[in-house]
Amino acid sequence: MNRTLARLAAGFIAGTALAASPALAQKWKDDPQVKALYAKAKAEGEVNLWGPTRLGMDWIQGELDKVFPGIKIKMTPDLAATTKIIAEARAGKHSVDAYSFALGYFVPLVQRDLMAKVDYAGLWGVDPKNTFFESKAAATHNLVYSFVYNEKLVKESELPRTWTDLLHPRWKNRLTASSFLLPNVCAYLALSWGEERATKLCRGFVNDVNALATRAPREAIISQGERHASIAEFTANAEVWRIQQGLPIRWSPMTPTMAAQFVIGALKNAPHPNAAQLLAGWLATDEGKLARERERYDVDVREGTPSALGKKLRAQLGGEILIEDTANMERRAVLSTRMSEIISGQRK
Repeated sequence: MNRTLARLAAGFIAGTALAASPALAQKWKDDPQVKALYAKAKAEGEVNLWGPTRLGMDWIQGELDKVFPGIKIKMTPDLAATTKIIAEARAGKHSVDAYSFALGYFVPLVQRDLMAKVDYAGLWGVDPKNTFFESKAAATHNLVYSFVYNEKLVKESELPRTWTDLLHPRWKNRLTASSFLLPNVCAYLALSWGEERATKLCRGFVNDVNALATRAPREAIISQGERHASIAEFTANAEVWRIQQGLPIRWSPMTPTMAAQFVIGALKNAPHPNAAQLLAGWLATDEGKLARERERYDVDVREGTPSALGKKLRAQLGGEILIEDTANMERRAVLSTRMSEIISGQRK
């Protein structure tokens, strides 16, 4: 199973698998309301988009120009964007039109009534199951956790299938992990397995196999052979390292697989309200999701995904995908803090 998916991942940007369905795109492109919204958005001329990183946004302008030309995207990458949006609102200032980030970062904004409703379902054909907070946000993509390895140093026969496989003595002193992402993996597993079992695994990573938890770039650690694999990375990162940087790095899915949820939304007091609604709506469509996957390798693994890779993952993993949502994100955050204390040695 793992090798098949790893090879699929290696070539998933090729061919027509990620091409948007013409019929799908045509449905909203021909909608008079969308045309009217676009005319107003084009008159505004620009849209201010905030998000966590420039790499996560810099692909959007080129793709938006293909369907809605004439709207300049002004990007502001900032990991503290939620806090700054709130501070601006308190000061009576509103400079943000649209916002893209992980689901949990939207909660404080929704609580303060700073997000606008977008007709994702009626106007853009988005499945209501892919919207949140009464249509104030919509799913765009998932960051999927996986096992990432140096293909020159890890044999096919060694590839793990489950997280507990990584406690095998063969992995001692061969593993690294993001000190930020590893606690999240353990927290997701606690949601699935129960906290006691997941905590035991988390301690095993530290005590039994001596996994190196670090904030340093893991791609350098893996590619240079200091460690042979990383426990907790995103599939998209592995694709960037392999395809764009030429590193001998591949990824392989684990059972269960966990996925962070990222969403898009428009601000209630957006200075360019029509452009905000247009951009948010388009990014939530299947065409917008597939454009993101082509350009940034971010895959949608939610039920009904338009992604060939997303469908393959769901089928091969038998539905064992833990996706962050409004029902589990607060509990996951609490568990992540506890697991982080174990990994850092603050808690035994």
